[in-house]
Amino acid sequence: MNNLIAKARVYIINHQEAVQIFCILATVTWVSWFWYSSNFGLYSDDYAYVTPPMGMNFSQMMRITVAWFHDFSQGRPIGFAIITLISFFGEKLGGLNLIYLFGYLIIVINSFLFYKFLKHLWNEQIFTITGALAFCLFPANTTQPFLTHSLILYPALTFLILAFITYICNKKIYSYFLIFAALLCYETAFLVFLVAPLLVYKWNHSIIIKLLKHGLLLAGMLLISVILRNLTTGITNDDRFLHFQILAILSTSIRNTIGGPMTSLSMFIYRPWQTLTQVLNGELIGYVLVSFLGFIWILSHLKIDLLPGFLRPLGKISILGLVMLMLAYPLTLTTSATEINGIDSRVHLVAILGSSILCACICTIIFFIATVFNKKNIARASLATFFALLVGFGLTVQQDYILAWQYQRSFWTDLVRLCPDLTMNSVVLVDSKGLKMYTQQMTAYSSYSTTHILPQIYQFPPTWPLIPKAYILPSGWTGHIKPVRGLLQLKNFFELNKIFNRYLVWVDPPERERLFSSKDTIVLEIKEGKLTRRTAPLIIEGREFPIKQPSIAETTLPPHGHLYRYLVKSPDEKPFSYTE
Repeated sequence: MNNLIAKARVYIINHQEAVQIFCILATVTWVSWFWYSSNFGLYSDDYAYVTPPMGMNFSQMMRITVAWFHDFSQGRPIGFAIITLISFFGEKLGGLNLIYLFGYLIIVINSFLFYKFLKHLWNEQIFTITGALAFCLFPANTTQPFLTHSLILYPALTFLILAFITYICNKKIYSYFLIFAALLCYETAFLVFLVAPLLVYKWNHSIIIKLLKHGLLLAGMLLISVILRNLTTGITNDDRFLHFQILAILSTSIRNTIGGPMTSLSMFIYRPWQTLTQVLNGELIGYVLVSFLGFIWILSHLKIDLLPGFLRPLGKISILGLVMLMLAYPLTLTTSATEINGIDSRVHLVAILGSSILCACICTIIFFIATVFNKKNIARASLATFFALLVGFGLTVQQDYILAWQYQRSFWTDLVRLCPDLTMNSVVLVDSKGLKMYTQQMTAYSSYSTTHILPQIYQFPPTWPLIPKAYILPSGWTGHIKPVRGLLQLKNFFELNKIFNRYLVWVDPPERERLFSSKDTIVLEIKEGKLTRRTAPLIIEGREFPIKQPSIAETTLPPHGHLYRYLVKSPDEKPFSYTE
């Protein structure tokens, strides 16, 4: 042990700067995106990809991990395998908090790798540090704390940055394996690697040939991915692509490629201004002030030696950053690049590289101008204020995540309390009117995920052919139900959930369509600000259907599932309003 400690001490001394930078980036990332992570919960796609492995045994987890590659699901088998493994081992070793810690570590590692990448581009401290800080605090994508994204999408950035570093270090074979891994995590990261030859070769006539060879190799990888996807689950079987046409794909791609860069860069201005309004109200003043002092300290310890010819390399790097930024958007086909809040802001995920490089270039120019006019202190204060306000914005995002989780826990606690008589074939219909369903940065409920939560709150017997499910339905929800041979059917609901039913077969069996008896139906609705159980019959197409009435007799519910302790509050916890 003493020998190991001595070796660690020697390593830290020999790599003192790298260790310091890592600690700075880890701190900034934690405060900005994970400071309140102990109060975060599960959201939206988490119920499809995070929570099922949490309740698996080892053999089930291994079977599903292998199945991701066998089915080549959504063309992202590596990303899905990573989230399955982390969710399984995280739950077994430390619960939800440990899973969040894994997500945090992935983002921190990405930040540090990006810092190393910037050093390869131009080893000037003001450039590398401000670029790494911009990467940590990137404000256009607000899904850093979202587990599904940090455990599927962010590993794609890890592979992408590693591919760049290995390419620069003349280990090109490894770089192509790494970028193929990025493609199998999240495809939008793939095209950014097209610029790799521009990082190492002179920009003359021969670079065109190198770019063409490089592009053909990447095109071959993309073709292999498409073929594998078609041979297994296939693009044609992925609901998100069913309605796409070539012209629509091209139109979306071009529109996002043009608008995306402007949107992501503008967030470096809009988000600090957005935070400033809350600082002036006294909400974030303490956090922003401490962050400001921390960034002043960081910037004051930088060794800055900008030589007169620094504009030449900086101009080249700026062009690289702009091209990388534009290449982040052509494959963003399912979301508009104008989105800046919530889960859809993932459209800007890969833009983090090009945007951060351009931000670093601007910060470097600001510092150079300040040096010329002997105003370094003003430059430090300005940049420190800029980064501190970005920290403040990250904290506001965290507050929305906390709020969305509080809504969910209070709702499911009341649902469980109101439904003590769940039996085989039970269906719980929830009228969403009056529910607080959204915060600015996170959705509290989503239609497809809600249906798979009850089977994870309770361990329903596998012999039950139809297990209880809960459906949160929109206003006018009775219009989504139609009578079928004396039973009821939710219209169009299965189509919305088809793709997720396929991926959740280990939670509950997929359904072609849910037919249910009104006498097995529990209806919940908001009355006078409280979730209540309806006793009056349903009126569907002019016909009266009696629903399940609260039972006086005691019903023995199945054992608690792995989500019970997360979603159902203990009696001593304070109530929280989730209704309007």
